[in-house]
Amino acid sequence: MYDLGFRRLTLYNGVTSLVTENLDRLTKEFIFPNLPSGLELDPMKRRCKDEKILEAVFNAWSDHTDSVKKVSHTMKPMVCHSTRALLHTLNVYST
Repeated sequence: MYDLGFRRLTLYNGVTSLVTENLDRLTKEFIFPNLPSGLELDPMKRRCKDEKILEAVFNAWSDHTDSVKKVSHTMKPMVCHSTRALLHTLNVYST
């Protein structure tokens, strides 16, 4: 039972680390290059920059949610299987 808990914790920490790394990459790739300098006085140019940053945030968020969905679809069978194994070990669930 300890081994199963340890594997789950290791898996959780690994996935958490990958999601964090991906968010850092997306921020550097999409958002940072589009941040306005704050020195723009022309309203039209400022509006264009505002639209670019919103588009960059949207693109980063879309990429992130797509990645999380893929991880979810990959992890779901593993978690369901390990949960069933744990319940069998505890004699709570039998089929």
